[in-house]
Amino acid sequence: MLSSGKTDRFTFESRSLGELTQIIVGHEERRDHPLPSYEDRQAFWHVSQINVTDASTGTMYEFPIRKWIEINNRGDEFDCQNKEEDRVSKQRHRRTINYKIIVHTGDVAEAGTDANVSIILYGTLGDTGKRPLKQKGRNLFERRQVDEFVIECLDLGQLEKLHIEHDNSGFFNADWFLDKVEVINMETDEKILFPCNEWLGVKHGDHEIQRDLLPIYAS
Repeated sequence: MLSSGKTDRFTFESRSLGELTQIIVGHEERRDHPLPSYEDRQAFWHVSQINVTDASTGTMYEFPIRKWIEINNRGDEFDCQNKEEDRVSKQRHRRTINYKIIVHTGDVAEAGTDANVSIILYGTLGDTGKRPLKQKGRNLFERRQVDEFVIECLDLGQLEKLHIEHDNSGFFNADWFLDKVEVINMETDEKILFPCNEWLGVKHGDHEIQRDLLPIYAS
């Protein structure tokens, strides 16, 4: 039970959340201890402050609350108190890791491309910058083909977006029908899917040669 004047500590396990910026705090009535009234102090919880420490980096995020929180609401949002030492600590503990990029070209007529393809991965801790997807001695991005690449970079935290584009070059065909891209964090084996199912090309669809893809995390 959370008591007046008491500090309580809890430990949770989850996938990497990257830099914490906001939390939602709420509380609910216990079924085995119904309240006689929702108007007296028992229906409210006063929270002074919540500190969250990322055990993998030692970075602590401070959330000043200093508010009475009403029971059975959807939760109140609170922003992190930005501290320069937190940002320095976060950067110091970022590790270099590998991401496997698995590109699936679609199964439609003339789906393949001869153009040069590049991507940018964006996460809560930063981005990769523009990275070309190349392999020596392999004809890439053909119809129904799956091509794999490995990118080395600083830990990006939780992936938020994948930008993919081509340069519209190629003697025969530049337009490309991209089915999806899978990204695997090779340190944690976490797989993130970036669906597309659209053309990247000036002759098809909306004539765009670049896309911003949003992630679907595997359960």
